[in-house]
Amino acid sequence: MDDIYRYDPDLDGEEAVVLTGVGGSFLRFYRPNRSEPGVLRCRVEVGGVGMRAALHDTVAYPFFWDVVAFLDDLGKIVAPWEGIRSWCSRDGALRVDAVFGTGGHIALTWAVGEPRSWSASITTEIEAGEQMRALATDLHHFLRP
Repeated sequence: MDDIYRYDPDLDGEEAVVLTGVGGSFLRFYRPNRSEPGVLRCRVEVGGVGMRAALHDTVAYPFFWDVVAFLDDLGKIVAPWEGIRSWCSRDGALRVDAVFGTGGHIALTWAVGEPRSWSASITTEIEAGEQMRALATDLHHFLRP
């Protein structure tokens, strides 16, 4: 992969998935906590120049698990589509909107927040196909309970 995203099982001494967006913006899943059986808690952070927002100790599994299937399904699409395809976690803390852009890339807008309170978002671009499926696989490894 280039530096659009990376999965690092030992980023700064901890497991993380990091996506880099436009203008230095980023999305990071990190600090996994698997101390409860069948539950994964983690931090999800978005940031950019002069902005940083995070969900601390949020329940990623089971709430975020089906984002893997959403991204994997996007990776199987070879033809461009019209409009927006969206996924939202059951608790509303994480949302992803996908738009098929130019050059075979998919723009993913990631929004994190507390429903009815606050939200912050960034946009990343991932190549359709293999790179999208690789992202789904890496998130699968990170989000496992």
